Amino acid sequence: MFFPDVEVGNLNIKTTIEEQAVIFDIDYPIALKKGDATAKLQPYKKSVEAPLGLLLDTTYDVIESEATLGTFLNLQYMLANRGAVEIYKDQPYPDKVYVLNARNSNYIFQFAIENEGENE
Repeated sequence: MFFPDVEVGNLNIKTTIEEQAVIFDIDYPIALKKGDATAKLQPYKKSVEAPLGLLLDTTYDVIESEATLGTFLNLQYMLANRGAVEIYKDQPYPDKVYVLNARNSNYIFQFAIENEGENE
């Protein structure tokens, strides 16, 4: 019984986060050789529809506002952005918990901002 020769290269994965999708480019160079025949694994590209980019951009806006102003006006932000992301804020003193939900999506993103309270 003659087994094919296997040549394996380095796994290369590139992930791109777009506003409404996450794109994976995967290149795993594998070649099987048997006699004069060679079979190679082709690079693979997959796009997953998920509003991760939109949620991350909104998260950056919230954090920037909290860092510079000490607060974030979620209703004003949602109106200015035509409700693209629903933003819920819970304030278990002294911290703040934000829950972001992209419109027409089941994806949510949650994060918390830790505060020291008034005795900073």
